[in-house]
Amino acid sequence: MNSDTHQNVIGFVVDHERQIIFSRASGVVSLGDILKYIDAKKQAGVLEYAELLDGRNIVVDLSVSDLPVIGDAMRNSMTVQKSKRTALVTNSAFIYGLAKRYAEIRKRDNLQFEVFTAYAEANKWVRGKE
Repeated sequence: MNSDTHQNVIGFVVDHERQIIFSRASGVVSLGDILKYIDAKKQAGVLEYAELLDGRNIVVDLSVSDLPVIGDAMRNSMTVQKSKRTALVTNSAFIYGLAKRYAEIRKRDNLQFEVFTAYAEANKWVRGKE
């Protein structure tokens, strides 16, 4: 696997051969953390890759009003119109609901975004083996 590792509150490893980002978040995640994460992916040149984000060990310091800000940051960072698949894995009903709302906000951007409670299922979907 040809990969790079990046760390923050949300860290990620990139598989360049498969063009997949494997991300893991831990602790309290704020709007600022998410914006830094988007910037880190932009700097790494991997925003258009598919992504599997493991958010099972986080607490969010976000509100619904932060979701459009995140959506705008992603939209403004993208160089292509349609991104590859992005899966979020969570064990929190609150985060699940926020993520579903985010997907609705980004729907007009042709976002392929799904929320899962099982990592294996999300991994399979991201790889296109649904």
